[in-house]
Parts: sequence; C-alpha cells; structure tokens
Amino acid sequence: MEYSRRTMKNGIEFISFTLESGEYVIFEGEENRVSLPMPHGVTSAHTHPGICLFSSPDLETADSLLIKGYMSIGVMNPQCALILYRRGPYTLEDRDALMALIKRVKKATNIEELSRAYTQFQSENLGLSVNRF
Repeated sequence: MEYSRRTMKNGIEFISFTLESGEYVIFEGEENRVSLPMPHGVTSAHTHPGICLFSSPDLETADSLLIKGYMSIGVMNPQCALILYRRGPYTLEDRDALMALIKRVKKATNIEELSRAYTQFQSENLGLSVNRF
C-alpha cells in the first residue's frame, strides 16, 4: 500500500513479484511504467497512478507471465486492486479470450467502453477480481 501511495503522488510505478523460491521482491520503475525482464515467479502486481484497470501493454505482459506459469497478475492503487488469476491451466482458448480483451482495451476511447471490455471478458480458466480498500 505504501508504494501505491507513492505512485499516486509522483507517478513512479512499482512492481512486486513472489518468486518461485517464495521470496518477495519489489522494483521501482519509471513515471507511468515499469519495464524490466520478468523473473520466473508465481504472482506479480504493480501500482497505477490512476484507475485499477490493466492497460493493453499490462495485459500483453500478463499473457507472457501466464505462459511462464504465473498464477496471478495485479494492478493497484490506494483505493482498489484488479487481479487477473488462473483457475486452471492457461489454454489456447484462455489466451484467445485474453487477446480479445487486449484488442477491446486498445480500441476503448472512454471509460464506458473500457468498463464494457472488462465486463464482457469471459474465460474458462482465467478470472478477474476487483478488490476495494
């Protein structure tokens, strides 16, 4: 939570990972982005200075992490978190559903279209969970 508050103040994003070894690490990114080689891990979350929705680049990274075996990927700010999580194996059908979401998010021109893109997301083995603080 401390890191999400810092992001809200200065726009610098942070990303955390739970590694396969069980270690938990946090890295500081740049203003409005975090870019680094993604380690092998189990979970990842990063801070956002705005809404609790993944950007299309965030979702593309999520695809890569799910392929690597991650169980969940999250985005958060001090008010909320959105978690994309696996309920089972990451199948080609799940990937197609995620790719369709990425396209809808890229095309969204306002918050209503963006919200609709997320509410229409359906996947057998992937779920979305919104958590409010």
